[in-house]
Amino acid sequence: MKLIINTFFSSKFKLLIVLLVISCTTQAQSGSGFSDNLRIGGSLGLGFGDGFFTANLAPSVIYDINNYWSVGTGLSGSYTSFDDARAYTIGGSALAFFRPISNLRLSSEFEQLYVNFKRELDGSTFERNYTYPALFLGIGYTTGNLTAGVKYDVLFDEDDSIYSSALVPFISVYF
Repeated sequence: MKLIINTFFSSKFKLLIVLLVISCTTQAQSGSGFSDNLRIGGSLGLGFGDGFFTANLAPSVIYDINNYWSVGTGLSGSYTSFDDARAYTIGGSALAFFRPISNLRLSSEFEQLYVNFKRELDGSTFERNYTYPALFLGIGYTTGNLTAGVKYDVLFDEDDSIYSSALVPFISVYF
């Protein structure tokens, strides 16, 4: 288990989490109403088609630094099945949002996933376990607590990504 956790959380990801905690702790100690600036939310995804099903749960917490900038961290888990293959993922992410105007949200998200992929081929099973990094740059329209948009994985690798395309639509909610 320790090997999986150490493999999953790369040193760059650990550094991002440490910087986020230090930043938030500094803000909390200065009496700036730390908890008033925290928002909890994330996204939930379902997709299905002819021989295809996917479900994703991605809770996250963000800290509003000011009216323009937010930073946060999240977890992610998914299950995908198609034809004779199945994939499970678990991971984490570091998030940054910029709102230049009230209804526009620009985002960056570094996601590190641990992937378990299994495929049945001619009576035998092919299994592959690996980690996959993704760096998403996104744009979304925000109304109230809801944001809908699209994000692009600049590290997209057709052979390893759990996503079928570098462009991924999203809907997220934060309270």
